[in-house]
Amino acid sequence: IRLLLLENLKLTINKHIEQIQ
Repeated sequence: IRLLLLENLKLTINKHIEQIQ
């Protein structure tokens, strides 16, 4: 469960980075 949360967080951060660029 914790690993899934980490992956989800990574994905969200990635999306935000893409939006910024």
